[in-house]
Amino acid sequence: FKPENNKLAKERLNIAEGSLVLMFRAANDEFKGLDLIIKALSKIRSSKKITLITVEQKGSLNDLKDKYNIIEYDWIKDDNLLVNLYQACDLFLMPSRQETFGMMSIEAMSCGKMVLSIQGEGTALPEVINSPSCGIAVREKEFTNELQRLINNPKEITLRGKKCLKFAKERYSKDVYIKGMIEIYKEVMANHELDKESKLIVKQ
Repeated sequence: FKPENNKLAKERLNIAEGSLVLMFRAANDEFKGLDLIIKALSKIRSSKKITLITVEQKGSLNDLKDKYNIIEYDWIKDDNLLVNLYQACDLFLMPSRQETFGMMSIEAMSCGKMVLSIQGEGTALPEVINSPSCGIAVREKEFTNELQRLINNPKEITLRGKKCLKFAKERYSKDVYIKGMIEIYKEVMANHELDKESKLIVKQ
């Protein structure tokens, strides 16, 4: 998961040059917020060509086919294809109402893409995407207006994508993960007192 030339990534998917590409997970699950995305897309007004890339479930956007160029995929197991989708998109939408981490947001950010999510007690995404410095998390009722604002300001999307990439490298790289795990083990070993049974196991 890394950045690549956006134009070339779009060409590989036969997406017209100049088309703004929004990507998201089309999961028929109230917690993933697909309903918020569909509601927003039905209200968006733009003279730009807009392409939608979805993964997981096909057929959710049938009512929007006259308004957008839609490219749908089932659940993708090929990381190379998934990476190309992230690289081809301009903005990743992830308005999950409940999310303990949000791996797809990290993958998108690692490809240099900005993430738009929502705030809420059930989701860790605002912290994961470092909102509002990198990605943006808004209240549910603000999602449509914020998406419209971003579509009208493509330079901000690009700028925030670069910030998201920098943040992902600093926070979510393999080296950072390994270092964090080592520190956890060190802390546990330093503070954990062995009981009699454990001492026997260690001795053996």
